[in-house]
Amino acid sequence: MSHIRREDSCLVSISSRHATIRDSGAFTMNMGNTTFAEKTKAIIPISATITNIFPNIKSDYTITVPFGGGVVAKGQYTLAELAAAFETAISLVDVTVNVTSDKKIQVLNSSGDSATIEIPEPLALQIGFGTGSSTSYTMALNPAASETASHLPNLSGEQVVHIECDRLGHANMVHGRDGKLNDVIVTIPLHDTPYGFTKTVTTGDVNSYSIQYREPTSMSSTMQFRILDSEMEILEYPPNHHFEMIMKIHHDEHR
Repeated sequence: MSHIRREDSCLVSISSRHATIRDSGAFTMNMGNTTFAEKTKAIIPISATITNIFPNIKSDYTITVPFGGGVVAKGQYTLAELAAAFETAISLVDVTVNVTSDKKIQVLNSSGDSATIEIPEPLALQIGFGTGSSTSYTMALNPAASETASHLPNLSGEQVVHIECDRLGHANMVHGRDGKLNDVIVTIPLHDTPYGFTKTVTTGDVNSYSIQYREPTSMSSTMQFRILDSEMEILEYPPNHHFEMIMKIHHDEHR
């Protein structure tokens, strides 16, 4: 008896709320042993939804001063809030942090003594000091002197997130930093999505990410999805928020 090969398609819903294992920005799913899952020939993202819950200060940063210092905590800040947190972390009575009329951070030493402030380079670079060429930025302020940031602070937060899947991505993206191949299946821009709001991209935005396989691949085994930033580092994603995605699956059937 002959077999007729026919290519069919169906829609598949992916949601982190149905994960068998969830670890912050990574979640694991199992699609079961269905016919399409064993013979997937291509995937096309139809829609993808995520909440922009990624803070613009991504880590805790310790500010070091002689005999003290403090921490600028990870979180979402306005410029005024960040200046206040920076001043609190410096913890020197006569050192204040202001915002200039052109929206730059300024540190003022109003005491009669010199003040030395050491700032972790990632934070220094983000708030407009630093060059990114060392591990820390040292600010040496003479008595009654100030230092103003060279650049405007960057509080824009994540501009884009990538969704990676170890079984479906098939090295679909080359990262410009190091040429490394990544299993990205969809990219979601967040430049127009304020913190705390949800972004959905639909077919017109994402169908360039369709992935075709030379040989039918299997979706029936365990698959891990990861939410990554622009540096391909995994992002924290709170358990009360969920990533949702609809994919069109093209698969083979034998008749």
